[in-house]
Amino acid sequence: MRIKSFFASSVDAALCEARRELGPDAMLIESRRSSGESRRYGEYEVVCAVTNTAGAGSPARNRDTATERPRQDRQIEARSAAGFEALVGRVERLAHALQRAESIAVRLSVAEEFEPGVRALEAAEVDPEWIGAIVNRAEATSTLSASPLDRVESAIAHFVPTDPTAGESESSRRLVAVVGPPGAGKTTALVKMAARHSLASRRPSLIISADTQRVAASEPLRSYAAILGAAFVAVDSVRGLKQTIEEHPGKEWVWIDTPGWSGADSSDAAPLMEFLASQPHIDTHLVLPASMRTADLAEATNRFLPARPAKLLFTRLDETHVYGPMLNESARTGLPLSFYSAGPKIPDDLAAADPSELANWIIRGVRACRKAAASAAA
Repeated sequence: MRIKSFFASSVDAALCEARRELGPDAMLIESRRSSGESRRYGEYEVVCAVTNTAGAGSPARNRDTATERPRQDRQIEARSAAGFEALVGRVERLAHALQRAESIAVRLSVAEEFEPGVRALEAAEVDPEWIGAIVNRAEATSTLSASPLDRVESAIAHFVPTDPTAGESESSRRLVAVVGPPGAGKTTALVKMAARHSLASRRPSLIISADTQRVAASEPLRSYAAILGAAFVAVDSVRGLKQTIEEHPGKEWVWIDTPGWSGADSSDAAPLMEFLASQPHIDTHLVLPASMRTADLAEATNRFLPARPAKLLFTRLDETHVYGPMLNESARTGLPLSFYSAGPKIPDDLAAADPSELANWIIRGVRACRKAAASAAA
């Protein structure tokens, strides 16, 4: 997001200046009379914000590059920085209000009988855009025997793609990698998948740890490999990973664990993500905590999209009762859900992603309230 002050002889003139530089989507945050040294730029000051400056117009008089402003002007900007931080908070609250307005608009546009479904989707923090699509599908479903809430639940199930598989099914040799933010539960999720698939198929397996970020990070994985009867190799580079895969052609299951990079580690993560993106035969699962806030979840997802994950695997379902963000990320990225992980037990606490189950989790809050109300009335 970009926030900037513009000065002119009138508020309208300052707004025109803002939209000429920031583009037509510039939002007015505040307008006021200029004060102090800033008055020499214009009688009025308006503060505008824009979330995407890709299509902004050419800078005119209000340039903000350090080399184009005299020192005194830059000092004025520095004194305004604290105020801008407060404005950022106001913009975020405004964005939340706009999202809420979208939800209200959706609710007003649907039949009254579907309002409980809309409320359930809102409570689950489903994005208003997807709420509209889901409810439209529910309204278009002409099932006389199903209640409106049942139709919304069915529409949710049809809306969420799933692919509860590991490895490329067309290949006799299956390679699976997990990527994701720190603390997402990648290693445990990988071991759960390995235990379920490798033991069930009784095929020779190899577990590779490419996690060199944490001290002794590979040791727990080495112990799990021994329990599962799988070979284990720790590598410290993309070259080592590629070489290890090539040197074990007889291993029909290859499981690859990776570091949990934060946003600050993007340059360190680039080589491995480029390697995974260039290997379509490696089935990469992006592991994300279901308990993560919606905005943080989207940021984490975007960080790992360069690895070209094929699926989303959600962990920590036992730590939340809000399941809409999982639907949001699947819909936003177009990636199917593969597995749910809800607990530490290996492999018991890993389940194949089921769209009907997710739909039921989202709707059951409304059903529970209805049941309680009925019991109270009785």
